[in-house]
Amino acid sequence: EDHVSRFRRLYMCLELINRGFLAGCRKWIGLDGCFLKGPYGRQLLSGVGMDGDNKMFPLALSVVRAENYDNLSWSLGLLVQDLKISDSSTWCIMIDKQKVVCISYITKSNFVVMLNY
Repeated sequence: EDHVSRFRRLYMCLELINRGFLAGCRKWIGLDGCFLKGPYGRQLLSGVGMDGDNKMFPLALSVVRAENYDNLSWSLGLLVQDLKISDSSTWCIMIDKQKVVCISYITKSNFVVMLNY
């Protein structure tokens, strides 16, 4: 074996969870990361929503090499596409417990994410 790491990143979001979130949760998304211990040393990014009782509602998860601008914007971009957010003016997106994200759509597949990172 060549022992070369070929893993880049992984994203997972389930359609039924999206439907539940859009049907009964606030227009709020939180995104944060934590370290995964072990021989591979990756990071787990989790996207959560908030339900009507102010409880966390899990939305998506990503496994990435590092918590940086590229991986956060990639993960958030996929989540925005999965949730079919077309008007970002009514949404609050929080990263690392700070309200710092502004999303502006240019086309359906391209958007601009500004992170205060």
